[in-house]
Amino acid sequence: MAKPRVGISACLLGRNTRYDGRAKGAPELIAALAPDVEWVPLCPETDAGLGVPRPPMDLYRLADGRIAAITPEGHDCTPQLDAWIAATLPALRRGGLDGAILKARSPSCAIGTALLHDGVPGQNGNPGLATYSASAGEGAPKSVGGTASDGASAPGVFCDGLFAAALKRDIPELSLAEDEDLRSAAQRELFLARLRVHQRLRRDRRWLLVILALLLALLAFMLSSPALSRYLPPCPLHYLSHGRLTCPGCGFTRGWQALLAGDWRGAGVYHPFAFRLLPLLALVALGHGLLCRWQRRRWPWSQWLWTALGAWLAAWLLTLRG
Repeated sequence: MAKPRVGISACLLGRNTRYDGRAKGAPELIAALAPDVEWVPLCPETDAGLGVPRPPMDLYRLADGRIAAITPEGHDCTPQLDAWIAATLPALRRGGLDGAILKARSPSCAIGTALLHDGVPGQNGNPGLATYSASAGEGAPKSVGGTASDGASAPGVFCDGLFAAALKRDIPELSLAEDEDLRSAAQRELFLARLRVHQRLRRDRRWLLVILALLLALLAFMLSSPALSRYLPPCPLHYLSHGRLTCPGCGFTRGWQALLAGDWRGAGVYHPFAFRLLPLLALVALGHGLLCRWQRRRWPWSQWLWTALGAWLAAWLLTLRG
């Protein structure tokens, strides 16, 4: 039986991917979960080509609101990391990922534990701006120049690492955890349970889509035939109100039959949403999907679904008012 696929910060597997070339493994965590999961090692900083060893980098909130990963010398590593993230996320979606375990306090992998600074290193002529070696996994700010910091954010300002933030945004259904969140056996068992649920849904999704397509095809066939459509149950709202009210689906059968007969205008009269507004929404959504694919962004299908449902209900209310 296939195991859940779990992305994991490569340093937690004991690989020498840290900025200083040393290992930072989590042997107890790995030994506990290895029999039940398939690891997918990831190191945004190394895989993006930043090299080992490399200068440590920290997260800074810039004047335009963006969060950037910058070294103490002022080199902005964000473009390289962003390029790797944009290329990696589609591959992770296609490969099927059920969760991820990420390194705490890392500027790329932290889940809400990366220290955030304001400005850039050395801003306002302050060479001793305190930086945070998130790559090193250390728990407190340290001074690069040996002086106290006056350019960092207020104490206790933390955020997600760049890669973790992208995972949350583009694959929101993933179960994410930091290594320090899984120290106890109970925490690990709960995380495993979430992984198995996600794996089951991912594995069964294709079959569910096939069954749904077959049911829709059967329904379309029944609606196409006046003789067969008589066997469909009547609209409960129309029946209970003795014909005074209609439901959002009323008129679809007659509209579908009119469409098959070539009467486009009549189909739109019977059900304005399904045969007038919905095709327009579908074209706009298709164009937006192509744009998202070109920009390597996740298509917000749930937002489009809610938009379509809202338009459907609005069209129904207008028919009731009329």
